[in-house]
Amino acid sequence: MWLDLLIRTIQACGPVYVKLGQWASTRRDLFPHKLCYHLAKLQNQAKVHSWNHTCEILENNKLSESFEDFDTTPIGSGCCAQVYYAKYKNEEVAVKVLHPDTKSRFLRDLTVLRSIVNSISWLFPQLRWLSIKESLEEFAKLMNIQVDLRNEAENLLKFHHNFKDERNVIFPKPILELCSEQVLVESFEHGTSIGTLIQDLDSTPIDSRKRLAAKGVDMFLKMVFRHNFVHCDLHPGNILVSSNDEKLIILDPGITASLSNKDMRNFRAVFSAVVKGDGKTVGEEILAQSEQQCENPQEFINEIEKVVVTARSQLSLAKIDVSDLLNRVFNVLRWHQVKMEPNFTSVIIAIMVLEGLGRTLDPEMDLLWAAAPFLVKDRLFS
Repeated sequence: MWLDLLIRTIQACGPVYVKLGQWASTRRDLFPHKLCYHLAKLQNQAKVHSWNHTCEILENNKLSESFEDFDTTPIGSGCCAQVYYAKYKNEEVAVKVLHPDTKSRFLRDLTVLRSIVNSISWLFPQLRWLSIKESLEEFAKLMNIQVDLRNEAENLLKFHHNFKDERNVIFPKPILELCSEQVLVESFEHGTSIGTLIQDLDSTPIDSRKRLAAKGVDMFLKMVFRHNFVHCDLHPGNILVSSNDEKLIILDPGITASLSNKDMRNFRAVFSAVVKGDGKTVGEEILAQSEQQCENPQEFINEIEKVVVTARSQLSLAKIDVSDLLNRVFNVLRWHQVKMEPNFTSVIIAIMVLEGLGRTLDPEMDLLWAAAPFLVKDRLFS
């Protein structure tokens, strides 16, 4: 009863809080299984708006007569919009329509969060070295982009191009002539939500789960290291699995991130050093590339090296919990007043979410080792 009340409260609080709940649902290593199970309802069962609102939006965008068939019952609802099944020129399409007042509600929620962050930063000055304020502003920028569905249509086109030769990954294709700020029309892709598989893991053979985790990791690493264009909202509700060939169908790329040349060099150097177990280089790279007031640089480097060595002391890289590793690094950053660039935030969160999802499917998932071929190809190993 209390968990159901929590879900309803999150839905009532607004879309920003729904987005945070979606992220938390993937972190079964941090939160109780029962809590994650209930929070997962936010991935595709967010509060539904009325059909009257959808009709009004379609009429305003001159789309009322565009479809041969339109199912008035939503097939899914997220924090920003809900989705319908329809047919356009005898092809199956998904029609995404923004919820009422989405933009104003985002602004309201972000105002509240800014006040909370400012208060916490005033009470605990050391926390500013975690870039909380900058991270919130980056999040605000990304969410404002998400409430204009034309941005998602452009992202879909780019992902569609980036993965056009991939056999294991599918992105829906937008129908640009029907897209607007409040409406997105894209090809309808049939599949089962990976969140459904997670909630009943015993029904999926372990070999199949391992293949899905491997495909997800490979896709993500290509986004980061090959394309530098990352889908930053990869919660289970945005990933489907095709029933016949286990392809991954990726939805809702409204939030994306790309690193600057400087940030990408630093990101690759840190990843490479972690894979090689070179904790000293990790510490030196972070210190060299970050704003900092570190009074004892050598102590900082030694502590980062200790974190990496401790993680690498496991029997294999597959045993390393990447999100735990990142959290321990952040603790050292805060203590020594070293501040990483806020551009890293979205990619770091994407790593944490994907790692939580991947480890649920395959406890032996080897994210760091899987990255090694990309790093070797770029000649980052000596």
